[in-house]
Amino acid sequence: MIIISICTYKNKIANCSAFPLQCPCLVRPEFSMTDFQQTVVLSCFVLTYLVMATGKLPGLRIDRAGIALAAAGLLLALNIVAPRELLNVIDLPVLITLFSLMVVGAHLEQAKAFDLLTRKLAAPGMNPHRLLAVVIGLSALLSMVLVNDIVVFALAPILCMVCLYRGFDPKPQLLAMAAASNAGSAASLIGNPQNILIAEVGQLVFIEHFLFAAVPALLALVVIYAVVRLVFQHGLSQEGTSQPLPTERLNKRAASLPALGLLAIVLAYLLVPAQGWQVALGVAVLLTLFGRLNTRELLPALDMPLLIMIAGLMVVTGSFSEMPQLAHIMNQVEQAGLLPNTVWPSVVFSILASNTIGNVPAVVLLLNVTDALNTEALHMLALFSTLAGNLFLTGSLANIITAERAAQQGIQLGFADFARMGVAVTFISMALAAAWVIGF
Repeated sequence: MIIISICTYKNKIANCSAFPLQCPCLVRPEFSMTDFQQTVVLSCFVLTYLVMATGKLPGLRIDRAGIALAAAGLLLALNIVAPRELLNVIDLPVLITLFSLMVVGAHLEQAKAFDLLTRKLAAPGMNPHRLLAVVIGLSALLSMVLVNDIVVFALAPILCMVCLYRGFDPKPQLLAMAAASNAGSAASLIGNPQNILIAEVGQLVFIEHFLFAAVPALLALVVIYAVVRLVFQHGLSQEGTSQPLPTERLNKRAASLPALGLLAIVLAYLLVPAQGWQVALGVAVLLTLFGRLNTRELLPALDMPLLIMIAGLMVVTGSFSEMPQLAHIMNQVEQAGLLPNTVWPSVVFSILASNTIGNVPAVVLLLNVTDALNTEALHMLALFSTLAGNLFLTGSLANIITAERAAQQGIQLGFADFARMGVAVTFISMALAAAWVIGF
């Protein structure tokens, strides 16, 4: 779930079918935690994810961004994470990409491009069930060519506006969007951070993984639609009352430069994902220099609390993944012959790991302790670890971003909301995916 630095030099890895090498960028210098430091790390991790799940900490006026900042600050203040180690636990490329897309989004908003998309999604013929299907398809497709965290960041506020204008219940639409972003990204090696990591280390081929995972991902989307309709049938049956839609027309001249920039970012992530963040940053720089927003208008439009929250989560989860107990557990799993190199061990590992320490830290730990995963096992790991992220709110960063972006619009998505949908979606889609892989 939380993004650890991604290896970008795959040409240094031997080209074979058994993945014989560990990725050097995943190995941090030896660091022995004292009992006190382990207690602090564990406490920070538990409290942080408690607030991630509930959105608050009883007795304190603190939100998700606040707890992530406070926990990361404490780990730095106590030297449990040294400043020079921050680059090992904070994935700057993803933060830079999100920051850059915020810049693009601010310019598109200024050009009224989002109003145009809102009008399309809020058209008179768009009832709640049809909107649900459109949202699931759109989120899944975009998550195949962009990191799903970025997709939900962009779509969530638009979806909130659509539901506001049409009087629809936004919760089922937002939950379906988050789940579909995870399912869609499962079919892509550039759809989420852990798949990018697995692809780089294992030298996986995009089209091969797509053929392997496309059917399970499609089945997962069908499951998401069916489960959301069943669980939220009351909210989806309310037609609502339309409010006046945005009347300002798209400023095509103002929208042209940020639209071209967005297209460049999408193509970069599709064709050269390792350099996608550089293209995104270049687009942000060009828009800052030549766009129609001046700096005083641009900076307030950037969601800095969200960037702080993600960076803090990276520090907290990265520190937790360094606890010696986790490495010991992984070694015991390997010695017991329970590594996820066949279908059912992969399913169990993905569900347990993705919803405890997070799917990306789990993948990092796994790749560091074993060299026994072949190409098929890596494809399974990319598929199952992503689908497992739909179980709980804390199962994937895309879920957390969805909840945070919704909260900014006054819509509260809690742990129970995600669990109501996620438990059924995850276990049914994982079972269907396992059946497909067995017969593949």
